[in-house]
Amino acid sequence: MEEIADELKKYNIQITALQDVRWPQDGWIKKNYTLLHSGPKTSKGQYGTGFITAGCATQFILGFEPINERTGKLRIRGKFYNMTCISVYAPTEDKNKRNNEDERFYNKLSDVCDKTPRNDALILL
Repeated sequence: MEEIADELKKYNIQITALQDVRWPQDGWIKKNYTLLHSGPKTSKGQYGTGFITAGCATQFILGFEPINERTGKLRIRGKFYNMTCISVYAPTEDKNKRNNEDERFYNKLSDVCDKTPRNDALILL
């Protein structure tokens, strides 16, 4: 993650979404950047989403909600309005055919979007 944080700093990018993080559980890691991640509860090496924040963006985090191994939500305080960023890692078409994961994924994503405060800018990544 250090390499990603260094590249973001080079281009003055303060918030970025990550998919396929592949770390188990949920958490926050604070170094010279902040990594917020949402992963599978039991296994390692699959799925996972998250965000890296750097610079002054970290101080504007209102909250991080790890939804599941495919969805994480970050809320940022803005000057005129707040932003809700949702990082998603959608299932592939092959998996969809096997176990209806696609339908469950989009139903859950719809629920998460519906619970976003109405005055927030919603950014789906």
